[in-house]
Amino acid sequence: YVSDLHIDARNQIWVAHPRQMSLLLPEINRTISVPLPDGTVPSNLTEDAKGRVWAALFDEKSGATRLQRLDTTNQNTLSIPVPGMYARRPMARLGKHLYAGAWENELWKIDAGGKVVQKMRLPAAGSQLSRIVHLQALGDSLFILCSDSRVFSWQPRTGIFSLHPISSFIQDKGKAATLLAEPGGNVWVAGQNILWHYNAAAGQVSDMDEPIRQ
Repeated sequence: YVSDLHIDARNQIWVAHPRQMSLLLPEINRTISVPLPDGTVPSNLTEDAKGRVWAALFDEKSGATRLQRLDTTNQNTLSIPVPGMYARRPMARLGKHLYAGAWENELWKIDAGGKVVQKMRLPAAGSQLSRIVHLQALGDSLFILCSDSRVFSWQPRTGIFSLHPISSFIQDKGKAATLLAEPGGNVWVAGQNILWHYNAAAGQVSDMDEPIRQ
């Protein structure tokens, strides 16, 4: 089955499957197999500022994960080990840098050469750490979703994590998995049996899950 898709700047389609990767070239109707280290599962396909595609590779035997730059001819490309024995590490590009929810509530900033230049921690909710589960770059901001449904925005020029207003409505009311921030300020947060919509103009949050189910 297909676990992730990414269309790069050249309109090539990167397709992630358990333990394998494919690159589709629609213009010439060709498929290329992308080599991966044995026993690794790719996820979180993301393109950096130079048009290179990265993936989080989870090793099924060891439980370790690393961020790896993909190459169609070489499986031993630049990779960055990350702490923790779990799969999936969300990534997003903002400006010239790649950002990764590398470990629990820790956000890593990676430069064009693949070097980790900064490690930042999101504010904890009491004594409980909340894992970063989704990142989205929009304009000059990075939107960050945590597993307890808190949403933060962050800008490189200030370096400050700002708690988004939607958080006060939905924190701990379900297990969030993904978000979509819109240019006008509206934000969607979704997960298992939850779908919340924040209306920026009204400053209100609506539970959209029940109407859709009906």
